[in-house]
Amino acid sequence: MEILIRGTVLSLILAMSCRIFYDTIADGREWRHSLTGGTVLPAFLLAFFFIAFTEIPPYLFQPVRMIAAVFIVAQIYYRIRPLQNLLLSTLFCALIWIIQMFASLLIYILYGRGGNRLWGMDEILCYGILLCLMLLFQKVYKGRDGIRAMAGESWGSFIFFPVFSIIVSVALSMLTLDGGREDGNIMLIVTAGFWLINLVAFDMMENILAGRAKAEKMRLSAERNRNQMEIYRSLQQGDECRKRQIHDYKNQLNCIRGLVDDNRTKEALRYIGQLTGSLNESIHQINTGHPVVNVLLNQKYQSAREQQISMTMTMNNLSELSLSEEDIVTLLANLLDNAIEACLKLHGDRRIQLKMVLEEEELFLSIRNPVEWEVKISGKTAAAAKEKSGEHGLGLGNVDAVIRKNRGRSTLQCQEGWFCFTAVILQPQR
Repeated sequence: MEILIRGTVLSLILAMSCRIFYDTIADGREWRHSLTGGTVLPAFLLAFFFIAFTEIPPYLFQPVRMIAAVFIVAQIYYRIRPLQNLLLSTLFCALIWIIQMFASLLIYILYGRGGNRLWGMDEILCYGILLCLMLLFQKVYKGRDGIRAMAGESWGSFIFFPVFSIIVSVALSMLTLDGGREDGNIMLIVTAGFWLINLVAFDMMENILAGRAKAEKMRLSAERNRNQMEIYRSLQQGDECRKRQIHDYKNQLNCIRGLVDDNRTKEALRYIGQLTGSLNESIHQINTGHPVVNVLLNQKYQSAREQQISMTMTMNNLSELSLSEEDIVTLLANLLDNAIEACLKLHGDRRIQLKMVLEEEELFLSIRNPVEWEVKISGKTAAAAKEKSGEHGLGLGNVDAVIRKNRGRSTLQCQEGWFCFTAVILQPQR
């Protein structure tokens, strides 16, 4: 019974530490039922409980088992790529082993070989130190851009440290302390020094990634400002166009009046018919209930039409769309500009298919266009296989940033001569 209670308490401390670690670095997944997200701690507890009360595998498989347990639970509950998750789970387990080595050496130095009766205390001391460190880690690093970047695109530059930590920890644990407390002191200094070096390296890496994240924010801010100016220019152009049309229609009305005054009724009717046709062509037909979406789609529709590109749209009422104006412009402007640019390189079949539908708590967005060459897709970017500049995917990085910011997911596909972007963004309603 004592073993069961002890194992449960230690597993709970480990589970709490692991959850704090991942909560600080990565974003949790969105669940239909909020209670599902609250089961992350019991899931970690169950994983560590399984490790504590199952047969211990051969020595080299022990770290693999723990890393696998942390990896599986984190992959289920956190929005993180598998390779990045492997990095973080390895880092967390390496930290456990370093602290455990430190605790064992400390007990050995204080009590010598007579401390064998206290060996059970090394785990309690280790996990207690781990929990305190994770709480401190969360307080210092929670919300910092560099930490979030470790779960983002910059994770590759960080992978050296946990791998090296694993190797050193395993090597240190294999050493025997035949020289008594003197060897223990040396080992303690080596372990503490190694631990300190890793902490310094971690902080330096976080600062580097924070700088990158800041630069990325500035770039996205400049992109948003450019998109905002595009909206204003569109509104201004539309206003100027309406003024010109009003001036022209005054002249047209004067012409019709002259025909009527001269009793040239048939010519007046024919002229009115021609005028009505041109008026219908010039009136903006797109109305989604959202002013920013209307302005942008009307502008892109007119731009495509002037370049002999047909656009078919499937829309519904978007008046409840809660995305910010900047995010809407970033999404639609970049995606439609890419589609128009790709169509301009075609000799025929210039068409764009757009679907933007808001249903319940999801916004579904899809844009398809034919391409001249096969598009190579790498992650969330794309480039035409036979283009040196590879500009087909221009702005897709900004699009992906907006989707991730709004807790969405997206896919890129190129099949049978068609390039397709699809995204689902959760909770877009007010």
